Amino acid sequence: MKKRLIAVLSYALFWLLFFFSARLFFLATHHAEASQFSFGTLAATFWHGLKMDISSTGYILVIPMLLLIPGIYFTGKWYKVFLKWYTFLIIVISSCLIIADTLLYKYWGFRMDYTALIYLSTPKEAAASVTLLQITGVFLGIVLFSSVFIFLYWKFVDRLFDGFERIKLWLPAMLVFIVLCGSLILPIRGGVGVAPMNAGAAYFSTEMFINHTSINVVWNVGSSFVNRKPSENP
Repeated sequence: MKKRLIAVLSYALFWLLFFFSARLFFLATHHAEASQFSFGTLAATFWHGLKMDISSTGYILVIPMLLLIPGIYFTGKWYKVFLKWYTFLIIVISSCLIIADTLLYKYWGFRMDYTALIYLSTPKEAAASVTLLQITGVFLGIVLFSSVFIFLYWKFVDRLFDGFERIKLWLPAMLVFIVLCGSLILPIRGGVGVAPMNAGAAYFSTEMFINHTSINVVWNVGSSFVNRKPSENP
């Protein structure tokens, strides 16, 4: 059980690193705006955005944690194989959102949400407002960002899920994983407060660029999709 817990903790830290890098990438691609602020102010965006990063990580962990419960009884590489492809899929999807967001922010002045997906559902109109160079840059950015983190996962995290054996004391182990899975509600909601996590939780400055930098765009798109108005439902 200890080996499983260490592996899951490392997996969570991997995703926190991913979101940390996404925020760093946003600042790098908007260096003109970022250069107007002090290092301390820019660093604060990582601290104030951490709660949203943890919430995003909590959502990603739900399925792997649920599968760890029956995984107590089974051996083999099925869990490792599943987690690898599950992770690669989320890395690619998240990279698409991160790279597209940094381009759209230059035009729209706010972080990407579900409304951008509606706009992109009409590719002719969407393509008319961007150049071939920008499209190429976005594609290469997605490939590069995805490749870096797929490599990091394969190199440092994937091996931690090797050799899971059947746990003999299955009842205590099951209770531990059920409690851990249920406790994901805390990071997902952003704590024990009545109000759930929202984009405003990352705001701490009078400067909107700083507040926008604190936002986790993957969380923002997912949240706006889930909470979209009924009229937007297909």
